[in-house]
Amino acid sequence: MTGIRETKKATTRTTLARCTAELAYEHGVEGMTVAAITAAAGVSQRTFHNYFDSREKALLTFIESSMEKLGEKLAELAEGSDPISAVEQLIIGETISGAAGVDSFLALDRLTRALLSTNPADAGEHQLATLRDAVDRILTERLGLTGFEDIVAVHATLHSGFTALIYHEFELRHGRDVDDPITLLRRAFAVVRGGVNQIYTPHGGQVRLSSASTRSSTVDPAIP
Repeated sequence: MTGIRETKKATTRTTLARCTAELAYEHGVEGMTVAAITAAAGVSQRTFHNYFDSREKALLTFIESSMEKLGEKLAELAEGSDPISAVEQLIIGETISGAAGVDSFLALDRLTRALLSTNPADAGEHQLATLRDAVDRILTERLGLTGFEDIVAVHATLHSGFTALIYHEFELRHGRDVDDPITLLRRAFAVVRGGVNQIYTPHGGQVRLSSASTRSSTVDPAIP
């Protein structure tokens, strides 16, 4: 009986955290109310407070879980390549597969920004510290990074992926022509790998990247 009870409690906690994330993703922090969360999860507000002190804690729990899953995927990919290539393969592979909603790579960035925007006076620093700890676990324990340069390189690659996908979403929303997400991702990764000095001339003129240079040779060739 104890095992069944604990499993049920874990399921309820996971459901509440996921419903919180879905509301934040679809409606922003304004729609992430305890009343809305419990209605979506089909439980009472009292039940919610049995598991979480606040809506921010519920969202933080989901983000931490997503980061850990991301870390597991990166660790698997990094076994056959370097960590930077693993990040590229993860983001491009997920984009090709059409991962959507709160389980997508892009959602992790949006949800993290939503969490930090709530920034309650007594919890903002704690939330940020917790997120940093989760990232540190991925970088040091799962990917085995210890050098400053390696950690910076992986962060830069991750953020270039976020930037490419956010840019694509923004341009589409405003009805402008824009390259497809995969092309933008490859262009972003080319900037990170090549360095800004190789993208721009000394006189401030931009060097236009060719289609060949935007396709990293280290990315899994099985990815189209």
